[in-house]
Amino acid sequence: AIIENRETILGVLLGLNTIEHPSGPSDARLWKALKYYSSQRRQKDTKPSDLKELQRRCCVSIRSAIVNGASPLARDSQGKLPCHFAAHENAVQILIALQKVDGLNPSCDTNGHNVLHHAARTGATGALKWLLTQDSLSPAAMLRKQSCGSYGPGLTPYLLGKASTRDHYPERHERTMEIFGEYLVSWEIIEHVLLIDDLDLNSR
Repeated sequence: AIIENRETILGVLLGLNTIEHPSGPSDARLWKALKYYSSQRRQKDTKPSDLKELQRRCCVSIRSAIVNGASPLARDSQGKLPCHFAAHENAVQILIALQKVDGLNPSCDTNGHNVLHHAARTGATGALKWLLTQDSLSPAAMLRKQSCGSYGPGLTPYLLGKASTRDHYPERHERTMEIFGEYLVSWEIIEHVLLIDDLDLNSR
């Protein structure tokens, strides 16, 4: 059991997160709404135009769950926050809804992935661009964060996004890299972000 939960234990010891798995029916309803959105998003007959309505319904369900006692910071069995899940799904409207209830948080899951890691990993360009404008998250600090778990250990959000989109989402790779480049140049923090040594600034 200790071996199977080594990443959870490591995350707690390093202070990366506070484990708060869904502890009641309201928390479970919140996560059920998120996972229902994810499943519907992946249906073959779901059109891009349907996503806005799906996100709206999810937001309504989230607000209802919170009114009935759910925590917007309730973690799933992998230590992910609702905002991590929404970023992974490129669900900007859900991220905005979570922000309104203090559910937008810079802390990491048990793999050391913050919300930028989750957006970058899937090339969720809409979520990534929006998150980088949220000063309350201190995105410059989150960009320095290196993951610690079994998936992409030692990677900043930029390097995780670069590798993951190149290998798994090639159609999103270029735009993902452009968004990172635009942010880093505009804020003049390129020299301060760990492990970003090959971003072609001359082409921007």
